[in-house]
Amino acid sequence: MKCKRGHYADRIAGAAAEAAREAARRLAGQVHVVGRDPDAEPWRALLQWIRWGLSGRRRGRPVAAVRDAPWQDMVSGERSDGWRTRAAILGREHAFAVDYHLCRRCRLGWVEHPYTMPEYQRCGLASAALAQLRAEHPGLSWHTLGGHFRESRPFWAAVGAGVPGGYQQRRVCPHITNG
Repeated sequence: MKCKRGHYADRIAGAAAEAAREAARRLAGQVHVVGRDPDAEPWRALLQWIRWGLSGRRRGRPVAAVRDAPWQDMVSGERSDGWRTRAAILGREHAFAVDYHLCRRCRLGWVEHPYTMPEYQRCGLASAALAQLRAEHPGLSWHTLGGHFRESRPFWAAVGAGVPGGYQQRRVCPHITNG
């Protein structure tokens, strides 16, 4: 009898883990639904809306912050001077987060310290987040500040394939600091 209970407990735990992974895969598919930190320079969104209008790409009104969005964009809690964090929220926890910074003058973008909670790894969260950042900021060359750990090199090679800059290591430009 003890073995059967253990077997059932294992099956229940396995089913719960698979349900969590499926939720993370769905979350990766919602990467375009991004809530913006209210302190996230609303003037920049308005300026972009006006620029898009001048270029003929604007549709509708400027988008307000989405408080309960599955993805959040906020000021980085670890870095200063313009660094931001893009995070995926699953339940009440960050399933994924990455810091990023942009220099529009140099047409460069950096991402640093992407982290996916272990139970959600290989569900597409990191790839989706990086692809969405590239889509939101077209024409940039994308890099990281540090070298890549041996175990993360296959990830960086996969997400960097065909991406200008390829997420290769590069120091920040003189216009920004690495906080």
